Amino acid sequence: MIKVSVVIPVYNVEKYLRDCLSSVVEQTLKDIEIICINDGSLDGSDDILKEFSENDSRFVVISQQNAGISIARNRGLASATGDYIYFLDSDDFLVPRALETAYQCARDNSLELLVFDSEVVDESGARSEDGSWKTKQTKRSREYDEVVTGRELFQRMVASKDYSTMVWMYLYSRKFLERTKLQFTEKIYFEDNDFSFKAMLQAERARHLHQALHCYRIRKGAITESRISLQHAKSALIGYVNMLVFCLLEPPETAAQEATCLKELRRMQRLVRGFYRNVEKEEGKVAFSDLDQFAAAHFKGPWSQILGKLVR
Repeated sequence: MIKVSVVIPVYNVEKYLRDCLSSVVEQTLKDIEIICINDGSLDGSDDILKEFSENDSRFVVISQQNAGISIARNRGLASATGDYIYFLDSDDFLVPRALETAYQCARDNSLELLVFDSEVVDESGARSEDGSWKTKQTKRSREYDEVVTGRELFQRMVASKDYSTMVWMYLYSRKFLERTKLQFTEKIYFEDNDFSFKAMLQAERARHLHQALHCYRIRKGAITESRISLQHAKSALIGYVNMLVFCLLEPPETAAQEATCLKELRRMQRLVRGFYRNVEKEEGKVAFSDLDQFAAAHFKGPWSQILGKLVR
């Protein structure tokens, strides 16, 4: 029986891939499958994947033309057979016993969603405490150890500024993902935003484990470190709209939950505005006219007018 399916998208990360894969292979939880999606890598990543898969039958390697991390994750999700699913980025790594600790907590509490913490490391893998937003988003201020609905956990975490969207700090029940039909929005950046939002608001049993089970590597060349482009702005906009539409279709159950959802939506709205303002500095007024065309092409009726005015 496969207890955890680890889904790892891989794209041009030969410098870090061995650390990532070794951290999974060496986990104390052995009943796992390691699904690696080679997303059209042009470096030596494919050779490393072959090396590991030839020496460990738990590996499933899927190769595709470069299509982006969302499509890679969705493809891995479709192939997963484990009771629980974990998404790991190929430049990050797990601490020893991470999967066993997370799985036992999730199984013993019959969870659909387990949230845990992470630790920021530098390119060499050494611990980093730079006080940046990345460090603050990976560690919660306290433990939320009660089993509650995802909506309740979301409400508590947002109130304490402890909510984070990064999917590698979550363990998901496969049956939960199948029930909710959750998928990553394809061909965008920041795909974690609406995925984590929808997951939290739909989980019937969720809790937090106040342990850092994952190491988040800060490196040059990562999406979060690249220059703001029009695609960044469009991606944030799509995520914002997905979250807004979800709230319209699945209204919050209480006034407190509605206020929490609105708080997170306002954060996303500020993100969209900030990106478009940065793009305007780089690319001029083209960004705004492009937004109008983009909104009209993707959203019908009043949506195009509302979204076209979002950054005004």
